Order: sequence, then C-alpha cells, then structure tokens
Amino acid sequence: MKPEVKERLLGRIVDRPILFMIGHALAFSAWFRWAVIGVLLVPIVIGIMVPKVWVISPPELPWQVRISGIDFIQALALRRSAERHLAVGDYQAGLAAYRAALDNYPTNLRLMRHFLEQVRLHAEAPRYYDSAIPQASLLLRVTQTNLLDLDLCVGVFEKYGLDLYSVSLLSRLKTDLSPPLQMAYFRALFHSEAMDEFQVYWDSFNEPEALFRDDRMRLYRAAFAAGWETDARFPKPIEFLEEYALDPKWEQSASRLLLYVYARQGDAAAYRELLDQLRTRRLDRIVDHLRYWRLLATVGRKADAAKLASEFPDMPGTAIETAWLAQAYFDLDQRERANRLLDRFTLGFGYFDWLWVMYGNLQLQARDWERVKQLANTIRRSDTMQQLLLAYSYYLEGRAELADGRPELAAVAFQKMTSKAMPSVELALQVSENLMTLGYLPAARQVLELVESLGKDVPTYWDRLTAIAYELKDGDLLMKTAFRAYKLQPKNLATLNNYAAALVLNRRSPEVAVRCTLELVRQLPERISVRIVHALALIQNGRHDEADVLLSTLSPAEMNEADRSVYFFACLETLVHQGRLELARAFDAGIDPALLWPRQQDRLQQLRLTLPKS
Repeated sequence: MKPEVKERLLGRIVDRPILFMIGHALAFSAWFRWAVIGVLLVPIVIGIMVPKVWVISPPELPWQVRISGIDFIQALALRRSAERHLAVGDYQAGLAAYRAALDNYPTNLRLMRHFLEQVRLHAEAPRYYDSAIPQASLLLRVTQTNLLDLDLCVGVFEKYGLDLYSVSLLSRLKTDLSPPLQMAYFRALFHSEAMDEFQVYWDSFNEPEALFRDDRMRLYRAAFAAGWETDARFPKPIEFLEEYALDPKWEQSASRLLLYVYARQGDAAAYRELLDQLRTRRLDRIVDHLRYWRLLATVGRKADAAKLASEFPDMPGTAIETAWLAQAYFDLDQRERANRLLDRFTLGFGYFDWLWVMYGNLQLQARDWERVKQLANTIRRSDTMQQLLLAYSYYLEGRAELADGRPELAAVAFQKMTSKAMPSVELALQVSENLMTLGYLPAARQVLELVESLGKDVPTYWDRLTAIAYELKDGDLLMKTAFRAYKLQPKNLATLNNYAAALVLNRRSPEVAVRCTLELVRQLPERISVRIVHALALIQNGRHDEADVLLSTLSPAEMNEADRSVYFFACLETLVHQGRLELARAFDAGIDPALLWPRQQDRLQQLRLTLPKS
C-alpha cells in the first residue's frame, strides 16, 4: 500500500490519539506489525502445543491416548538422539532415548518397533523390562498379532523369561509360523515344561530331521531325551549337554537345560552342584533357585526348601520373578511373606495385569476374604489397572461377598463384572470355570462372550461355552459353540460328539447329523449316549425301523437318569411313527420332561397329542 494512501486512511482517525498512534505504527513499522502478529499467535500456539489434546491412540485400543504438540516435538528429537547413539555403538544411551521418546509418543508404531528391536539385541535383562513388556503387548494388540511383530515381541518375551506369554501367542498360530518362530515355540514349550505339546509339535513336522540343523534345537532335543523320552540320536544325552556346557558359546543354554534334566530326574545333589557353579559365575537366576526348592520339596526335603526360601533375598527384578517367588513362598507355607512381597511389588509392577491376577488368586486360595476385598478396591483406584481389570475386581468382590454370606451383594458384583470384558481369554476362562462351580452360569457365559474376539481361535474357549450350553440346556448356544469347536478340531471325538448332539437336539441338518453319529458309533461303540443320539439322528432322517432295531439293543437299566429319559423319548417317537400307540404310551410314562431340551419338550407335547387317553 502506498504511503499517501496510508496517510489518507490514518487521517480519518486523527481525532483519536491512541488509535491513531497504533495505526501509524502498524502502517509504517514492520517490526511493530510482526510483534503484534506474534502476540496474537501466542494463545493459538499455546493452545496447540501445551494441552494434551491430540488423540494418537489407534481404534484397536479401548482407551484414548492424548499428547501435546510439545510431546510430539520432544519425541522426534529423542528419536534422532537415539539413532545417533546407536550409530556410534552407545546402545544403552540409545535405548534410554528411545524409551524417553515413547514416553512422549506412547503409541507410535515406528518408535515401538525400533525400541523393542534394540531391547532384543542389546538390553541386559532385567533392565528395560518395565518398558519393553508393556510396549510389546501393546504392539501386538494394535497390529492384531502381525507375524513380523510377533517375531520381534516373542524375542523380547524370551529375553525376560515370559515363556507362557510366548506359548499362549504361538499356540494359536503354530501351523503358520516362520522357522524362527517355530524354534521359539519349541523353546517356550520346553521352558514352560509343556513336554507333551513339545513332542506333539515335534512329531507334526514332515521333516523333523531338519530341526537338527539348528545347534540350539539339538541341545533342547538332547535335554528332552535325557529327561522325558529317549532318542536314539542321543545315546548319552547328559554327557552331550555337559560337553556343550564347557563351550563358552553354549555354556548358559546347556547349563540351564541340565538344570531342567536334573529336576526331572529328582537328582537334587547334581542340581545343587551345578547351581552353585552358576552362582559363583553370577549366571544363576531366581527361577533356578525356585526350581531347586520345588525339587527339594518333591524328594521329601520341604523343610530344607523352606529354610533356603527364608534366607533368600526378596529382590525380584521383574514382575514374572515376583510372581514366581510369591508362588514359591505360598507353596512352602510362607503366606505372610508372599503377601508382603506382593504388597511391595504389585504397585512397582502395577502395569502387569497378570501379577495382580496372581495376587488375587493366591488370596482366593488362602480364603483371605478381607485381603480379597482390599485388592478389588486397590485395582479400582489404579487408573491403569481399572482399565484392564475392572471386571476382575468385581469378580473378586463377588467372591468375597459370597464367602461372607451375602449372596445378594455377590450377585450385584457379578452383574457389574459383566459390564466390561476381561483383558485376556485365559483370565476369562479361569473366572468362568469358578463361576460355573459356584452355580453362576449366566454370568460365566457373559464373561466368555465378552472376549469372543480374543477366543475365536482357541478350542478351549468354545469347549467351555459348550459346557455352559449343556448346563443351561440352551440349544442355540450349543449349536454355535459346538460348530465353532468342531471347525477348529474336526478330528477330535469330543468336539464331533458335541457337534452331532447339537444338530440332533436342534433338529438341524439331519443328513450331516447321521454321518457324524455314525462315525461316533464306529469309534465309540460301547458308549450308550452315542448310540441314543445316533438313533435320534436316524429318526430325524425318517429311518425309524433302523432306529427301532438300534434302540432294542439298549437296556434302560444300564443308563443314568438323563440318558434314560432321552432313550424313552426316542422310543416314543419311533413307536408313534410305527403306529404302536399303546406301547408308546408305556414308554411315555418313563420320560421326565425336565431332563429334555426345550425343542425335545416341544416335540414331546406334539407326540403326546397322538397317544390314546388312558
């Protein structure tokens, strides 16, 4: 704008001195203009940079994570700092910078992956445990257990001894695992002492010999041969492991496998000797000592184990070590010490939900109902744990109220429990089993249904819901659960039996039902309930004469009450179809409708209408 134009415009406000001076400065001083713009921008910048208003949590998370603009800038700067440290080989400084960057930008997948990769490669356990495990769990949740991220996270879990985590994750995908993950699954199974599954998985390989090309797998197979099942390739497996234990490269791996073998063989002297050698070289771990205590208790030296436990320092470095140590104290009747340990460390490791669950389970086992209530309240007061374990806290509260003789309050707590999902299918299965035992079947069902997205590929999940369906006599639920379990395990006779029963009880797909029941009769010819269900399938296919022949071979005297009512029901339907109504009425007298399923009860009413009146 030309100066004369500015002067002319300013002349219009010359009679207002303050406004004229400000206008003159804005018109003719660039510095003043920039200063005014800066002042006007300050509140906008503050509004953008300071408050935590930017939602960065992905939709897979049930809670929101917010950061500020300053957090974002700091995270970028710390990431660049971490990369500089790693470039010059300063791994500890790099790890610290990555962890700080994640503190500022918690759900950034790139930061999470870089941090976890460096933890796997360079962290010295137990350092970074409190950051790495939550980040690994979060990464798997956000990426829906992406196989590449699974490889990374399982490596982190293995570093910190979380073998049960790895087994839980890998068992659901074991047919689709990459070779590195297959090896990790073998190691996790061994460390979890799931030896039957170890052998089954080994036998499932088309070319198991290929596994021997991996040096570490040879060690694990030798340990398995020494303690569990002989293998011609290892005529002297202990000597094989002892030879590897002399090699600095394999010293730790071979020595720890030998500890498993000595514990399996009940050789307390050999175990103690090797443990002392590891302790001298500062290679022993808490779990090695705990296994020794368990071994002593097994061979009748529980007092010696308790003495060692009482002298052991309460200094677990990780949440899993805290859990192991508390369980060991509890098993050795040192419950107060276990409680003190958990009181001390659950807050320190407060972000590990399963440690709180273990604490709750120990108190339930001890029937310490006051502590159970206190723990439930503590969980609800913790922002982190409330997000994850709110449902579990109400389960604990319900158990305590039930034990104190207040079933009405227990029912209220269990109702609140079903308003939010458990954090894992494993916890949901545990809680549902206890609720079933206590007689709270609808609550047990709801607990499981809330975690269906987590349990959809877990056979045990569908088996538990199937058991609930049987107890509730819910035909629709049985149809769904038995079908899903059968799809996951089509060669399992129990799931085939449940699927066949679901088809028959719901009067669905009679052709499929009769094929299933025929296979069951072929494989389980002596089971009376199987033959009764096969007879019902024949009836639903219109093959009443065949059903009559089959039913005539069965003796009601050999049946339990429920099978007997179903047997009489099958006989009734067959006889009505054949027109033998007088005999049908005699069989009708033996039926207890309360033992039949709803659709069978409806059918029973229809059949009774055809019977002659007495």
